Amino acid sequence: MDEKERFELYKRAIYKWGPDPQFRQLQEELAEFISDCAILIAKINHADRGRVDVAELAEEVADVEIMIEMVRAMIGDQKVSEFKEMKLERLRKRLEKDGG
Repeated sequence: MDEKERFELYKRAIYKWGPDPQFRQLQEELAEFISDCAILIAKINHADRGRVDVAELAEEVADVEIMIEMVRAMIGDQKVSEFKEMKLERLRKRLEKDGG
């Protein structure tokens, strides 16, 4: 599914369920993601004794990305892209300044 198709799907979901429920769903996905990150941190710290379940983490990342893209569709993808570019430029300048 390309980007245009994804955003059309998001718009349909927003129209069907409304923006407030979609924001609440994003909150839920982010809470689950934070929990999974904490688990992953513990697993990385003990990597020499066990395995890291990358598939489980990847599924949670996918959930969060879908919800973030849906919010982008709700509030304006272009505005988010502008802020993202501004912040990436700031990061680039910091790295250049610090010799990174």
